[in-house]
Amino acid sequence: MNTHPILVHLPIAFLTIYALAEIFTIRRLKFSDTWFYIKSFLLLFGFLGTRLALMSGESAIKAVDDLENKIEFIRVHEHYAEFTASFFVFVLVIYIILFIEKRTNLRNQIFSFVERRLSFIGKLFSFVYKVLLSVGRNRILMILLAIVGLVLVSITGALGGIIVYGVDVDPFASFVARALGLI
Repeated sequence: MNTHPILVHLPIAFLTIYALAEIFTIRRLKFSDTWFYIKSFLLLFGFLGTRLALMSGESAIKAVDDLENKIEFIRVHEHYAEFTASFFVFVLVIYIILFIEKRTNLRNQIFSFVERRLSFIGKLFSFVYKVLLSVGRNRILMILLAIVGLVLVSITGALGGIIVYGVDVDPFASFVARALGLI
């Protein structure tokens, strides 16, 4: 049974809504803890759903008609899906760091443990933590990351649509196929 179509659309929805929420935040909600947790929820469940969708993609290949003519589209779709998932893991890590930063006691415990146990790695961890924290606090960078994520989800989805329905499924899919040199 091909579960890929069922499993793929929920993470697409979560990640798309996250990106739109990040891009179009209402000023009143921008600094709200609730808004932060809603976006975190969307990212986390989008990521978890993406993992399931990636695993189900392997079995979906068996259901593709005219496989030999679509193998290049499948290969590129698979690469974009993996890259998109990895990209959103990066954004999720930024949100985890922002969460930790909101919990000063938790942050102090983590830093104390890492610095006591692992001197050089602790310094590297501290540096990476501070860089990602500064990225997460920079509204413009977070909006740019959301836009990049939205573009990646759109390209990956267009490639999936091409595999199932063909290159002429819609103008965006045709544009993506041409831009990637697939037709």
